Amino acid sequence: MSVSVCICTYNRADYLRELLEMLLDQNIGGDDEVLVINNNSSDHTSEVVQAYVKRLPIREIIEPEQGLSRARNRALTESKPNAIIFFDDDVLVGKNVVAEYREAFLRNPEHDFFGGKITVDWPDGNAPNWWSNHKFSLLDGLLIYYDLGPTTVTYDAHSRLPYGASFAITRNMVNQVGEFDVSLGVSGNSIGRGEESDYFERALALGLIGSYMPQAEIAHRFEPHRLKLSYLLRYGWAKANANAQLSFRVGLYNSGVQGLKGVYQYLRGRRGYAMQCAIMVGIYAGAVLKKKPKPSL
Repeated sequence: MSVSVCICTYNRADYLRELLEMLLDQNIGGDDEVLVINNNSSDHTSEVVQAYVKRLPIREIIEPEQGLSRARNRALTESKPNAIIFFDDDVLVGKNVVAEYREAFLRNPEHDFFGGKITVDWPDGNAPNWWSNHKFSLLDGLLIYYDLGPTTVTYDAHSRLPYGASFAITRNMVNQVGEFDVSLGVSGNSIGRGEESDYFERALALGLIGSYMPQAEIAHRFEPHRLKLSYLLRYGWAKANANAQLSFRVGLYNSGVQGLKGVYQYLRGRRGYAMQCAIMVGIYAGAVLKKKPKPSL
C-alpha cells in the first residue's frame, strides 16, 4: 500500500529539515510521496525542501491562504495515494512510524483513520516533577501529549480522538467527511483549536471506524513558552472559541471560580493544577465573550 506523508509547515524550516532527515529512515519509496505544504512561510522552507528532492519522493506545495486547516485541505487535494499520513512540522518520528501506519491500514481494511501515540520531548529527556502521574487533560492538549495506553483502542463517541501532530486517514474518509473547517485551528502565529476534533467527530457520526495506534509513536518538541501564564490564557481563550463553535456553553461565574482555584493551587505549590486552572479561566471567559454558532459545512 502506498502512502502520502503530508507535512503542513509555517516558518519552521530548521525543524522541517530535521523531520525530513528522519523520514529518510522510514522506507518511503515506490508510489509513496512526501508532500510539504508551505503555508506562506517567509523563511528558508523552500530551500530545505529542495535539498531533499533527490533523497525523498518529495513535492512542495505553496498554500498562500493562511491557516493550518487550509494547508491540510490543500494536502487532501494534492495527495495521490489512498492512505494519507499527517505529521506536524515540529515532531520527532521513530524509525518505524510510517511502516506502523501502513501496516495498520493493511490489517484493518474496514478502518478509515488512526491516531498515533505522542509523547513530549522534554529537555534532557527529563519531565518536571509536577508532570509525574499527572491528570492534566488540558495540559495534554497544550503540550501535545496523547497516550491512551499500550494497546490498540477503537474510537467511539466518548473517546479522546487523535491529535493533529500525528494521524492517518483514507481517501474514502476524505470523500465522505470532506474538508477541515477553515474557521477552526491555528492560523499563522495565532493559537487555534478544534479542527481535528471536529473532523473526527464528523467521521464517527457518519459511521466511519478508527482506532488508536500506540505503536505509531512520535515525540512533540517541548516549547517552554507554552507554560507561561500569558500563553496558558491565550490557549484557553482559543480553545473556548473552538468549543463555542462546537456548541459549548459555559458561564462567567466558572471563570472566576477557576481563577480562585488556580491561585489556591499555586500557593500550595501544586504548579500543574494551577496551570490547568489558568487554561480553564481562558476557556470560560472566552466562551462567554466569543460565542459563535457552528458554521455550516
